[in-house]
Amino acid sequence: MLSNLTGQVNLQSKSVLIVGAGGLGCPAAVYLAAAGIGRLGVVDYDEVELSNLHRQILHTSDRVGLSKSLSVVRSCYRLNSSVDYVPYQLQLSSENALGIISQ
Repeated sequence: MLSNLTGQVNLQSKSVLIVGAGGLGCPAAVYLAAAGIGRLGVVDYDEVELSNLHRQILHTSDRVGLSKSLSVVRSCYRLNSSVDYVPYQLQLSSENALGIISQ
């Protein structure tokens, strides 16, 4: 069994890429940030809209018009500033996926 410290150090050395900063990406991001993942990338090409707020928990009304990926990163940073956050304001495609995932 790993000790809590060993597990935390292991988690801090890991990276996760979330594709989509909406209804599923928001809670995934907040839990990963709270857990202390080392690096968290967030890919989303869309902007925050007022109609998103009831189901996309990390966006706020003052961020309407802002990139969703940047909005998620800002919220998660307030929760845990020790994570390395990387927002990608683009649509993941076959042309860019390998370059982004390899990071």
